[in-house]
Amino acid sequence: MVLFMHPLQTLTGIKIGLNPARLCRRIVRLTSACRYAGSVVRLHQLHLSHDPAGTNVQPHTHGYYEAIFILRGRGRELIAPLSALRTGTVQFHPPHCLHGWRATSDIWRFGVWFDLLPAPPPAPGVALPPYTDYPAHLAALLRESRTDRIGRGERLAARLILLLAPLLNTLAWPPAPSAPEASDPPLPTVSDLVNRFLQDNLARPITLRDVAQQVNMSIPALVRMFRRETGDTVMHRLHTLRMRQAARLLQESPASAKEIGVRIGLPEPAYFGRCFRRHFGQSPQRWRQQAMREMAPAPPVDRHS
Repeated sequence: MVLFMHPLQTLTGIKIGLNPARLCRRIVRLTSACRYAGSVVRLHQLHLSHDPAGTNVQPHTHGYYEAIFILRGRGRELIAPLSALRTGTVQFHPPHCLHGWRATSDIWRFGVWFDLLPAPPPAPGVALPPYTDYPAHLAALLRESRTDRIGRGERLAARLILLLAPLLNTLAWPPAPSAPEASDPPLPTVSDLVNRFLQDNLARPITLRDVAQQVNMSIPALVRMFRRETGDTVMHRLHTLRMRQAARLLQESPASAKEIGVRIGLPEPAYFGRCFRRHFGQSPQRWRQQAMREMAPAPPVDRHS
């Protein structure tokens, strides 16, 4: 009989005794912020994902950095360069980089989500170099998370930087960066990550499954957590963000209502009009006319009359 080996154990050589999700949460808690080249690496989430064959992640963007290490399986990028995904490859997506992929077999992925404060711009034309030794750095990071020695947080931060350094080096760092003096911001909540994902992808079709996939949660868990944190539902929040953006564009741009509907992910003009009327109580055209009247300068006062 062949015993199934966890992909983390297969690739890193570490016997997985503790739940990998607990290891990931422990690392995030102990290394929420570390430094690299004068910037703060603000860690949001580590996660292990299993995506069955046929999984299709539609092209999308988000406002944070994403590093994905393929532990096992095969797939293909949907956005140029159309590279193959296989065991041992890495995906690295800077903020607002359009990306998507398809699993051609079951895929196990280890993901790291983080921000850089301040953030260097992506280096134009710099391709991601081959990164064949990440299993050793990942194994060291996980091994360190299982210890209780003094200074574990500092060692975990160092291991995390070693894991990310080949990817961070593809960014356009300034020649002499200075470390920020501001206090560390609080860790983002699930609703923070959801709001950022929705705001970054208003023009694209989004389902509840898409959002759950991005925050690495089941749909029921996402629904419970988001309602607990905000008192709202995910899809109602998406609708509210779209309507706010539509109102802003109607006021600030000369684009037609049809063009604005496309830009907020509601390309059917009649449906966009109904949604806008239900939300604001008037049509997009009437709302724009009213906004223009309110912004118009008052006529000069005739002091001689």
